Amino acid sequence: MQPFALILSSIFLYCYIILSSIEFGASVFNIYPELLGDHSKLNEYLSPVWETTNVFLVFFIVGIFTFFPGSVIYYGTNLMPLLFTALVFAVLRVVCMLLVFYGEIQNQYINLLFVISRFFFPLILCGFYFYCLTGQLAIIPESFLGLALWLFAIAVILLISATFFQYYSGVNLKKYIEKLAILFTLALAVLITALANSAPYLFANGYQNLLAGLVLLISAAGFIWIFYKQKFLHLFLSVCSIIGTIFFSLISLHLPYLIYPNVTVYSAFTDPAVFKIMMWCLPFGLIVVAPALFLLYSLFGSKQSHN
Repeated sequence: MQPFALILSSIFLYCYIILSSIEFGASVFNIYPELLGDHSKLNEYLSPVWETTNVFLVFFIVGIFTFFPGSVIYYGTNLMPLLFTALVFAVLRVVCMLLVFYGEIQNQYINLLFVISRFFFPLILCGFYFYCLTGQLAIIPESFLGLALWLFAIAVILLISATFFQYYSGVNLKKYIEKLAILFTLALAVLITALANSAPYLFANGYQNLLAGLVLLISAAGFIWIFYKQKFLHLFLSVCSIIGTIFFSLISLHLPYLIYPNVTVYSAFTDPAVFKIMMWCLPFGLIVVAPALFLLYSLFGSKQSHN
């Protein structure tokens, strides 16, 4: 029951990671418009979408704090500096979005600020996972694990956004994606090494490790095959499946801990009556929100070209 509650909440976080990575990585195409040819497809997608992405993050936060109220005192006190720093970059991101996409202001300083705000917001939030792994706060990475998390987050953002905009715009980004695939592979290897050194308890269950590795290999093989078949949509979906495999594998390996070593999903769990209510509310909320967002994306993406 408790692990299922964590997985259910994490589904919303996974959706947020995918959608926000598309948005965050778009700043690269804003600086190098020659990759896509022009800004039209970029503006067409981002103009409505950036305002709705945070819905899934709100769902995740509500789920975690409602399912595991015993963790609120830890997150609410120890992570205040981290959350405040992330909030600063989030506000900066909103200002840049308004200037670039609504004010149509384009200059190198705004674009540089655009990139900084886009990337530093998710990078600062990597400290949340670092805190869950070690129980220590780190806004700026000062350890091998912190740097590995930042490197992996950058690789994920770039790869997801590149494969998506290749599909959305119909522009072949094969050479660019090849480089990003290499970066992603290296970042994943560095992250696994860092986790093995800093959080060895994650790898205590050999069966889980074997299963996660097997699923990851199958997903990677599918990615390579689809990449050379040049099916843009399938390539994007295969990247999402690889990220999902890694994401949920790390969550399952981290169980039963929410915050190592003090808080577990069992010690912080809510009342069974509240759990039953939330088990209906969260899926119902997703059922209501998902079609509305799909309709929004469809309306603003009706003129896109497909491969």
